[in-house]
Amino acid sequence: MGGLRLDSETSNADTSASSPGPSTPRTATMGEVAVPSNEPSTPGVATPTSTHTQSVASLDGISNRRRRSSSSLRQPRHEVSDEEPPENRFHQPEFQNAFCETKQLIVGLSNVLASNQLHSEPDTTMRRLYDEASELGAFSCPDTRTVGFVGDSGVGKSSLINSLLDIKGLARASASGRACTCVVTEYCYRPEPGFKIEVEYFTREELENQISELLESYRHFHLADLEDHEISEFEDRARIAEYTFRSMFPARLEDLESELLSDEEEDAVLQKLMYWLDDSPRSATVHESIADVELCSQRLTELTSESEDVNETALWPFIRKIRVYCNAVILSKGLILVDLPGLRDTNAARRNITERYILNCDEIFAVCNIIRAITDAGVQAVIDLADRASLSNVGIICTRSDDIRVEEARSNRRPDVSDMLEVLRTRLTAAQQYLRTIEEGLSLRSFLIRTRNDSVCQQLRDIYAERIPGDNLAVFCVSNLDYWRHRDLPRDVSWRHLELSGMIDVRKHCISIVAESQLRAARLYMEQRIPALLESLQLWVQSGSGSLSAERKAAIRATLDDVERILPTYAAFCRNFGDHTTAVAGTRNWNEEAIGSMVLALSPEWRNLCRKIEVQGRSAIAALQTLCDQVVDVLGSEEALDGDQADILTDSIRTQQSLLEARLEELYTGVRSDLAHLRPDVLSGIRTSFIGQAMRESYRACNRESGTGSHNRRKTIINRRLNGEQIFLDMETQLRARMNAIAEDFRERRMEATRAHFQVIRNNLDMLRDENVILEAESDPEFRMRIDEEVLRVRARLDSLVVNL
Repeated sequence: MGGLRLDSETSNADTSASSPGPSTPRTATMGEVAVPSNEPSTPGVATPTSTHTQSVASLDGISNRRRRSSSSLRQPRHEVSDEEPPENRFHQPEFQNAFCETKQLIVGLSNVLASNQLHSEPDTTMRRLYDEASELGAFSCPDTRTVGFVGDSGVGKSSLINSLLDIKGLARASASGRACTCVVTEYCYRPEPGFKIEVEYFTREELENQISELLESYRHFHLADLEDHEISEFEDRARIAEYTFRSMFPARLEDLESELLSDEEEDAVLQKLMYWLDDSPRSATVHESIADVELCSQRLTELTSESEDVNETALWPFIRKIRVYCNAVILSKGLILVDLPGLRDTNAARRNITERYILNCDEIFAVCNIIRAITDAGVQAVIDLADRASLSNVGIICTRSDDIRVEEARSNRRPDVSDMLEVLRTRLTAAQQYLRTIEEGLSLRSFLIRTRNDSVCQQLRDIYAERIPGDNLAVFCVSNLDYWRHRDLPRDVSWRHLELSGMIDVRKHCISIVAESQLRAARLYMEQRIPALLESLQLWVQSGSGSLSAERKAAIRATLDDVERILPTYAAFCRNFGDHTTAVAGTRNWNEEAIGSMVLALSPEWRNLCRKIEVQGRSAIAALQTLCDQVVDVLGSEEALDGDQADILTDSIRTQQSLLEARLEELYTGVRSDLAHLRPDVLSGIRTSFIGQAMRESYRACNRESGTGSHNRRKTIINRRLNGEQIFLDMETQLRARMNAIAEDFRERRMEATRAHFQVIRNNLDMLRDENVILEAESDPEFRMRIDEEVLRVRARLDSLVVNL
């Protein structure tokens, strides 16, 4: 047992041929002690008949040889699409079956509407209804959620994403792992096979800002008189600058120091670099379609790594973002996965891009090596940012959980684990049933991995949970090696290894992020959007009944005109609820250190603003309720409409009311989300916040200071900036602009939604009062009858499906 490293687990399935009946006892050796084992036969899996003596470390090889010699039928490989979905109603088979059947009902209805040429004639009501039915028949839950993975080079982000996508070798690290992780890469869904790559480049202005900062860092390190405690930090910056410049301009910088450290002014050197930049290969956005994973991986490597030709310009310094479209199960659920550079990247522009992603992603995972998880600086940086920005959607993923040694585990400081290991060791050497335990997945290696995983997860929660709002820190431990080592084995053999790898749990967690919004969209589709179409079709059928006299038709038109006169008040309704242009009162400088007291004063007012938006949202819904009540009252007070017509119109108005309420709630949720994203910019001192950007040039000026007295000179620079009024005016202008943009966007969306739903009500009124619609519906009684029968059938079945939900 001493010093033995268990690098691979044994298989739980032995495929040697055997005759029916009890299995033959086997013997294996643990160190110097033989341990016999009886393994009962398993249906569909042959049982062994021979005796073996092998070390635990070689049992996996034995199992592999037995699998190759097996002639019995084996299970197919594991499919990601068969994995257990999250515990959400949307993914339950009953709901999915009802959802699919509902879509089939609408496809059938569309076919009925297409059985008459009216559906293809422009400007007919039937054409509009057919188009709406076709759109509903093709409905899919469109909501997407973005999950970002942040970590330093070499921690296994690319391999983790490959495993989650279940596409081996797609995202590939370079030899050093350095260049590949400095470009943001999004992975998005593509229903077709193959891959598509979109490359978005930095603008010239953005590149000039980056080059300026890099040049400044390089020259400062080599030319300034640095104090001892400054050398390490500025050396790192200079190293990054040199690496980036050599990648951008390899043929130009034969003698880097003579070019960048010349006696010329820094601005003159910058202009020379910009001249070279203009000759570099870059564009706005590039789209490429690629057939297979190997070619796609190759292309990604070209985009994110150094060229093999040392004189060829690398592309990665010019790239802002890469978007990869591929057909992966996890992406088909509505997820976008993002590979992000670490926050400790000394290239400020790329670090800032990561920071903005972290603020806007629906969930962020800090990725680290499990060996260093407790003290990992990259994890600490992500948690620090989350803490300062009040983010609650942060988790941790520890990679390489397979990297474990028995001797190290035995010396674990936790006495309970050490005692358990000693008991397990004793029993393994004494009892034959423990060999069976090993082969069934509860092996010593599995035990050590799970124990270490549990310990690390608990320690991380103890350290960081209190800093994440909601005390809901998700922590996972994964092994890319275990996942791919067993990925293509038969399902009965691979499952426990895939489960132990942790990838299935992470995939399930990510899918759960989008499930709730998909459930809301699916229910709205089944409970409101389809009934709205059915009600419009019923009114179309009613309009063509042909049994009304001219006097009765005139009375109906008069009644419906009275109803429409109420509807234009929707403009006033819109004006009263949503012009959220009031900026936060008392806008000031929020730097977390310089103006902490002002943040305390501002936070209550910010919360008050959010409460006002909640109140206005409820008031808007109440106003809509009042308006629709007025319309229904008018319908109920008139005798021109018969009972069926009045009931259908009333139902259609209430359905549109429900749809508009849902849309308004969605819009108010969007405003709350926008304010949540704005809050870190206003109330935190992170690098990309208002105060961080306002102080950027002052910080750069401080970085140019060095030597004796530099501390006081830096303090003077900062105080001069903080004591001036312009910084407050600039931040107030920026805040008002953002608030006004949010308010204007909300106002336009709300107006559009209100107008669209009220137009549907008008269209439904026209079904019974517009002579052209009436003549259209009267033109083919048989067609009208088919529609009536199909609508009744769909309605009855839909009611049954919805009730069962």
